[in-house]
Amino acid sequence: MRSSDFVANLMTAVNAKTLYVKGGFGLTLTKKGKDRAINSYPYNARKDRADKINAMPNNSFGFDCCGLVKAALSGFVADPSKTYGGTVYNKDHTLGEMGVPDVTEKGLLDICNGVTKCKLINNPNIPVGAFLWMTGHCGVYIGDNKVIEATPSWKDGAQITLYTDRNWMKWGLLPFVEYADYIPIKVIPPLANPTLRIGSRGVQVNYLQQDLNYIGYNLAEDGIFGAKTYAAVKDFQKMHKIGIDGIYGPISTATMKGVLK
Repeated sequence: MRSSDFVANLMTAVNAKTLYVKGGFGLTLTKKGKDRAINSYPYNARKDRADKINAMPNNSFGFDCCGLVKAALSGFVADPSKTYGGTVYNKDHTLGEMGVPDVTEKGLLDICNGVTKCKLINNPNIPVGAFLWMTGHCGVYIGDNKVIEATPSWKDGAQITLYTDRNWMKWGLLPFVEYADYIPIKVIPPLANPTLRIGSRGVQVNYLQQDLNYIGYNLAEDGIFGAKTYAAVKDFQKMHKIGIDGIYGPISTATMKGVLK
């Protein structure tokens, strides 16, 4: 599926009458569908949620965050005559022709390619159709600083939100989507220069942490040279066979300069 088609399918949900329904991947909210939703998940059975579900018209649809993503990959066309609005649920507990696994948002992240840490900036360098993840929630980036997600917040349902409205943590490329127009841009972080050691603080430590993360470490970029940064520096020194003392000095800096490409 092309990324443009994937986003078009997501927009079909956005333009339909929808409500956030736990476990929903396009569930048509007829009387039968409403009863099914309320009886299947305690969250849906809460009075506030059950009242909202029961108030929805028969031509509306229920989604949770990962259900929206799976539905857009698996045939959802907002057809109220079908149990899941067109989403195909297979006997082997996968969805659609591509066999999308019926997993949680973390399960979807785990099958993504090129998973990358999100940067909380306007208009990030993320391809259209990329999967966005944060603890307990997911969405899809559609460009122009916008995200499609299903959430009980704001409009309560499938909707367009701003990327910067949330603290998205990671993004990845779904294996069912073709991202033909995406060319990743490698942004080399600034090189840390002064001698840094345990207890050092400030922007140069932040640069060092960015440098280490760029080459594969996973440090908090907090500008504090603590135990984890110390361990990463020692590992870097060991890997490149330079003095293993955990002090980031001129030799380590010169070595890092050669690695950052």
